[in-house]
Amino acid sequence: MGKDGFHVSTRNAVIIIVLFVLICVGVGLMAGLIRAPCPTIVQVTPAPITAGPVDTTTETPSLPQETTTAAPTGPEPWYQVRLPKYFIPQHYHLTQFPHFEGNQNSFEGNVSVRILVTQDTPYLLIHINYLNITMTRVTDYDTGAEKVVKNTFSHTPNQYWVVELSESLAANTVVVLHLSFEGSLDIGIVGFYKSTYTDSRTGLQRSLATTKFQPTSARKAYPCLDEPGLKANFTMTLIHKSEYTPLSNMLPERNETRPDGLIATTFQESPPMSTYLLVFIVCDFAYLENFTSDGLRVRIYAPPDRIEQGRFALEAAVKTHEWFQQWTGIPFQLPKLDHAAIPDYPSGATEHWGLITYREQRLLYTESQSTSSKQSVASIIAHELAHNYWGNPVTCDWWDDIWLNEGFATYFTSKAMAEIDIFQDWAMLDQFVSGTVHRMLAGDAVLSSHPLVKTDVNTPNDINQMFDSVTYSKGASVLNMIEGFMGAAKFQEAIRNFLKEYEFKTAITEQLWAEMQKVMGPGFNVSGTMNTWVRQTGYPVLNVRVEGNTIIASQDRFLYDKNATYDETESPYRYRWDVPLSFTTTTRENGLFWMNRTNEGESNFVLTGVNMANAVVKLNRGNKGFYRVNYSDEMWTKLADVLSSNHTRYQNTDRGNLLDDAFNLARASSLGYDTALSMTRYMSAEESFVVWRTLRSNLDYITTMFASRSTYGLWRKYVRNLSAPTMERLGFVDAGNHLDKLNRADIIRLSCGYGNDACLMNATSMFIDWIESGGTLALPVNLRLNILVYGMSETGGEEEWDFMWQLYQNPNTTASDKLNYLYILSHTKVTWLLNRYIEYAFDESKIPQQDFFTVMRYIASDDIGNPLVWDWVRENWENLVKRFGLEDRYFGQLIPSIVQDYNTKFKLDEVTSFFAKYPDAGAGEQGRLRAVETMKANIAWMENNEQIIANWLTSNV
Repeated sequence: MGKDGFHVSTRNAVIIIVLFVLICVGVGLMAGLIRAPCPTIVQVTPAPITAGPVDTTTETPSLPQETTTAAPTGPEPWYQVRLPKYFIPQHYHLTQFPHFEGNQNSFEGNVSVRILVTQDTPYLLIHINYLNITMTRVTDYDTGAEKVVKNTFSHTPNQYWVVELSESLAANTVVVLHLSFEGSLDIGIVGFYKSTYTDSRTGLQRSLATTKFQPTSARKAYPCLDEPGLKANFTMTLIHKSEYTPLSNMLPERNETRPDGLIATTFQESPPMSTYLLVFIVCDFAYLENFTSDGLRVRIYAPPDRIEQGRFALEAAVKTHEWFQQWTGIPFQLPKLDHAAIPDYPSGATEHWGLITYREQRLLYTESQSTSSKQSVASIIAHELAHNYWGNPVTCDWWDDIWLNEGFATYFTSKAMAEIDIFQDWAMLDQFVSGTVHRMLAGDAVLSSHPLVKTDVNTPNDINQMFDSVTYSKGASVLNMIEGFMGAAKFQEAIRNFLKEYEFKTAITEQLWAEMQKVMGPGFNVSGTMNTWVRQTGYPVLNVRVEGNTIIASQDRFLYDKNATYDETESPYRYRWDVPLSFTTTTRENGLFWMNRTNEGESNFVLTGVNMANAVVKLNRGNKGFYRVNYSDEMWTKLADVLSSNHTRYQNTDRGNLLDDAFNLARASSLGYDTALSMTRYMSAEESFVVWRTLRSNLDYITTMFASRSTYGLWRKYVRNLSAPTMERLGFVDAGNHLDKLNRADIIRLSCGYGNDACLMNATSMFIDWIESGGTLALPVNLRLNILVYGMSETGGEEEWDFMWQLYQNPNTTASDKLNYLYILSHTKVTWLLNRYIEYAFDESKIPQQDFFTVMRYIASDDIGNPLVWDWVRENWENLVKRFGLEDRYFGQLIPSIVQDYNTKFKLDEVTSFFAKYPDAGAGEQGRLRAVETMKANIAWMENNEQIIANWLTSNV
């Protein structure tokens, strides 16, 4: 530096200028503010994708998500979580070219989206996630004229690709947004991803590219306006080699051979549908085919070596589809109906319209599998087929009303199967009560539950949390209650009208109530009554006594924690309900009263025509109502006497209801455990599977609480004695009807699980014989799982564990058996083997990612395995977050599933400390709240009930 300032040589000056320009460009790139080139080609349909160089690397392609440099919030539309109402998609023309052979894990595509803009705007927004946008153009739909694109960038927080135009679009303009993009098939198993399997005939690994979008992963596969209410028509094109089969929602319309020898298959245009219902697969699957009575083609697709396992699914799919068409009176809207078994799949199945996709073991079945496996396959097929009416043509307008999809599908699973000839002896509606209703009554008895229709559903995390038991099971339970008081004929009429009125549209809950109101007439306020059930959390307990011919009842909110505090005014209904109070008697009289939420005190209901000198009244007939009943002590005694003298005077669901209410009222300290336990004295005479299933689930809670206490030995003896007569009657012979076989499996779990010597001797001796035969010894189909579980638990060491692991790895093992082996492996008592198993679960080369959470839950459900899983998850939390992401709802359920049974202050402190260290829960936020509340209730339960039950056991066992 001289006296006159800085002196820079010409050479250095040039270098500085170049560096300055490069820095500016780099900053512009990072900010996503590079001006798009003005294209000269006017084209409405997407440009064809050309085959590029083959990527033989195993690394995931880099897919940067650009961010804006603007402030975190602002008036611009991309700062809003929801898309602007003035963007209305009309049609997508989507082309996809997946590269999935060998080590390839990528895809490229383009899409043209026709959008009606109903308000002046200079911006277009579309959802993307993990996509790299390589070209953006906008044209006028009517003229094809090019719109000048001023700027494009991604707004990562709300997963938008933003297109800014040089001139604003006028209201009611229709434009076409053209985008080219690329992405990875190796970012989890949602969106567009690669699945692999080993062909058991050749031993070769095969691959396919497949999709799973619900609820917010369509944007991972293609740019789209990814909200359920924004329906549009789709025209899909898949580019593939000739040896592969392309599949999508519709039938292929044309195949074109490209100059590079690849095939471009274009499918028929779809009806209007939501983005999450689009599906596309490129695979080498085989298929089985049949036709419904009206000529609809139904196919089962699966890997060629296991396609024969799809025959039961094909029969179930045809018969179930025919039932839905008959019940709804609405013909299926698409030209075909396919079902595909995917080797790697994150959930049980997804209702993609015209091409339902399943995890393999949920669709494939052979006669060598258990009765429960057969029922599981039939049930999930029925659930997904129900969506062909509730969810696909009629879709919830936003995710806060998702119960209109999932609650209906859950209820109609059982309703349909109860009336289809091949399932009629399965008592599916009785099983619905003992399973779905009872489990949900337990799940909804905590403050951290939520209403069916939730008001604050905005982000992907909020949306993922809606896919829980409240949406599915409470939604179904409420529909069961509605049909109970409306009657079957009026219920069917209202639902048919609803489906016809909103076909190819979206709907909200109030529109369902309006259709029901038309059928019920002016004397009944459907919306006012039913909103007490869907717009507030929880349900009531009715406190009842009978005086002469009068039922006297009052209602309170039912909670397990009687000391829980909440603000009544946070609900517009003050946590009171309009209750359909049905009744039945031992002399077969039935009836229905309505308890109004506005009655603050007691309500009187006179039983006319009932001789109360001979009759014992039981409320909530058939457990159709979603509430509990707490009788006076005198009434509980009378009900217990009826069960002991002639339990068949009440139907199966009523007996199960009495047991479920008694044990849960006792759990909430609203009834003495001596009363609840005395209700079980008659069980030696009980033959109903659904009643035993209800009792077993309630016994399990006490077992879990007592597992490490000194009282546990006496409790085990009580359960052994309780189940012994039924175990002796059913025996170890795999015989009887469908329900007998299910019941035998449950009773063996009670007997062997609680230390019945004869049961364990049978199981372990058969297990040892099976091991010594190299797994060739035929075991009774419906006893096989229990034999292997208790054999492994009692005698399984390293040699037995390794043998079971080899069977799991065998490519000839069916998908259902693989899942069973994962369960059996978790039952060894050798801790180092369980630790090895945890490490295997995290290794995708050993256990598929789809089964990681399943394995962890299996291990954590055992007293020995639980602390191992809890420690491992805490130590590896950051790696788990990197792998699954906090938006993954299955990941969000992991911690609650591990810790929800803890019942000491020490363990509660451990859990809350971990949550404090990692406060960002993503889709698991609600689950964390529920887990903490449940743990606190468990601690209180131990303080209030452990000694009471111990005293009862001492006196009665």
